[in-house]
Amino acid sequence: MNYLKLTQLIPDLHEAEDNLLYAFRDPQGVINIHLRERGPYTATLDVTHQTPGLQRLIPDIQIAVKVYYDAELAEVVCYQNQDGFQPKNSYPNSRMHHKYEKADLNRFLTEWLDYCLKQKASISLA
Repeated sequence: MNYLKLTQLIPDLHEAEDNLLYAFRDPQGVINIHLRERGPYTATLDVTHQTPGLQRLIPDIQIAVKVYYDAELAEVVCYQNQDGFQPKNSYPNSRMHHKYEKADLNRFLTEWLDYCLKQKASISLA
């Protein structure tokens, strides 16, 4: 689903050459999607949400997303500078990872993409 949502949000995702693929500003902050790297079959995107003026209280959200064009798949590979998420963790564990942390992070990305798509639709209708 995340791959589909990304291609709806950024229709030229496969060919885009700009570093900044998506930008949106609202009262809650600024959402940006940057192209970090591109290969023939994959791309890595950085999704950030910044809350200027509130950064002492609310840290910026930083998500790295790996996009696989041939498999039509997008998954979170890094969140808040942490990576190496396993599909399932024993619980409890010494690093305090959630049992299904990888799935939770991908659902979180889905929610952000849904929000961005709704904002894009509302701007289109205005």
